[in-house]
Amino acid sequence: FETGDSPLPWLAPEVAAGRAFGPRRSAVVTVRADIWSAGCTFIELCSAEKPWGDDGDPREIMAALSGAGGKGPSPPRPDALPAAACSLVEACLARDPAGRPPAAELLLGEFFAGDGGESLLGGGFDS
Repeated sequence: FETGDSPLPWLAPEVAAGRAFGPRRSAVVTVRADIWSAGCTFIELCSAEKPWGDDGDPREIMAALSGAGGKGPSPPRPDALPAAACSLVEACLARDPAGRPPAAELLLGEFFAGDGGESLLGGGFDS
């Protein structure tokens, strides 16, 4: 059981636990799983390591994601993460999928905002 090119380090807890598939899944769960993965990608961009570390044990990652009744740990944050990036990552890594903001809301947040509070990516996003 190796991560190699596996998406395991970026999987949302509900995906790892199998709750994102089958008749009980919802659009909120599947779309919000992508928000979790985006948070993991931000960690990787800031640390140059996989979200659970380059040496993360796949069994430990899987246990953290799917265990503890969905209340297990999330990937560790890099120490040098700026405040705005930390807020973005925290929002993305909410354990409850319904607690993760939609992408349009994230794009309007402090991390992407310019001096005037406008998105650095331009307008045109519907929330």
